[in-house]
Amino acid sequence: MIDWSDFDKEYPVEDVIVNTLPEELQYKVAVNTTAKTFFDVHPSVMEDHQNQKLLENKKEMASLQMEFYDKFAKGFQNMDDNRKKRENAFQWKIERLAIYDEQFFKKPKLLFIGAGNCRFAIRFAKKGYKVTATDISRNMLLEGKKIADEMGLDITFVAQNAENPFPFKSEKFDTVYSLCVANHIVDWKNYFNEKMRCLKPNGVLLERMPNAKLWSFWKKQGELNKGVEIKAEKCHRDSAYSILNELNLTGDVWTHDRITRTDALARFYPFSIPRKLRMPFSKKIYKRRSYNEDEKLKPHEELVPDDDKGIYTMIRIEK
Repeated sequence: MIDWSDFDKEYPVEDVIVNTLPEELQYKVAVNTTAKTFFDVHPSVMEDHQNQKLLENKKEMASLQMEFYDKFAKGFQNMDDNRKKRENAFQWKIERLAIYDEQFFKKPKLLFIGAGNCRFAIRFAKKGYKVTATDISRNMLLEGKKIADEMGLDITFVAQNAENPFPFKSEKFDTVYSLCVANHIVDWKNYFNEKMRCLKPNGVLLERMPNAKLWSFWKKQGELNKGVEIKAEKCHRDSAYSILNELNLTGDVWTHDRITRTDALARFYPFSIPRKLRMPFSKKIYKRRSYNEDEKLKPHEELVPDDDKGIYTMIRIEK
């Protein structure tokens, strides 16, 4: 059920999604039902849109973001479903990051900006958080809504452009969280100011974004290319400290999820061994590696010296 007391006003509701998108983003984008990967959609969306001046235009970039994720929503969900069936290393990573990040949260009200198909939001709702999940793509939110409905979870879904002022009242949420969203945002100053405004006193902002210092990793993942990931090259510790200083905010900045030789063992253990035997062993290796790192980077404790080799840049601010 939608709690309108969290919003700055009542908005139209379509398919149980609160639609706060500005007028220029009210058009509908059809899902590409055949797309299977990022590259099946991204080139066509970004055709003739590589001009740097255009990529710094908030309205133009928001339109491109919406078009890309609306078209790719079904393919994105299919990738997730296939990973769950195969229980591969990426699925282990999703579970591990959700567990790690939740250590920093405060209950009960969680505002998840850029929730996508809600694979993380659903996990947190199952843990008892009162989740408000926003995204610029209505089609992505609809994918998450289908799963949440099947599970009987009460999540508030909001179509929102995070480049604009947020459609919520001030000091309404205990935690404001995002995962790989800052790399899509042009105006970081507005983005972080609005997150802080929505936080209750003593609430927590947690931002997980790529670490562009590991460019080789992200480039191989098909991420951080100029396009819908406009700010990707600027996602690293130096830029995180810079925006905190500019906004006069104090917080922790570190990197998380290092690539190790153990990862290679977990993913590429000799393929001559049948998968049914190989995967349980690989999962044990991955869990041990993850435990060893995560225990050193526990919340509310002094962070270990950071070698800047984590795949993700983390920002944590307590209001």
